[in-house]
Amino acid sequence: MKKKRLAFVDYWSHQSTRSGDFLREIFLEKFEITDFWWKEKNKIPLEELNKFDYIFFFHVMYPHQILRKLKNKKLMWAPMYDALNFRNSFFKSIFWKQISNLGIKVLKFSDKISDNIKDEKIDSLKLNYYLKPNIISSFKNQSKLNIFFWDRGRIKLEEWLNLFNKKDINEILYFPKPDPGQKNR
Repeated sequence: MKKKRLAFVDYWSHQSTRSGDFLREIFLEKFEITDFWWKEKNKIPLEELNKFDYIFFFHVMYPHQILRKLKNKKLMWAPMYDALNFRNSFFKSIFWKQISNLGIKVLKFSDKISDNIKDEKIDSLKLNYYLKPNIISSFKNQSKLNIFFWDRGRIKLEEWLNLFNKKDINEILYFPKPDPGQKNR
């Protein structure tokens, strides 16, 4: 059986961090995936996206007025809660009403996103992501902490480590991929 074609529209900075790869692995079971990396001022042409059976936006999404022009109405979106800061409840209400009218399916990672979409009756699927059980079980009998630190460029590792007793730390996995415009400190 031929797989459906999925346009995976991801923010350009995720190309180096590979933060959406866990979703790509999940989607590969059902879809043939084509990656698109975009910057806000350099959007993928609509005629290119219209060639796909499904369009998935990871983290960020095109504005409503552009999405309305897509012929393909099989749209999916995985928002991150920190990207959903609204100046007031009016803008928040308008935003979710527009999403509802487009028929976008939302992949939710947090209960806060669930709270935002429940009033608009937006079709959604909750996804919890976590370490694979075999990795977790290897930590189970350890009395010391194993820490993963993703340097996004806003918090110094040293400042963050001051929250812990260093004697309690077994290992630190350091991932030096800061956000655009930020730098490792």
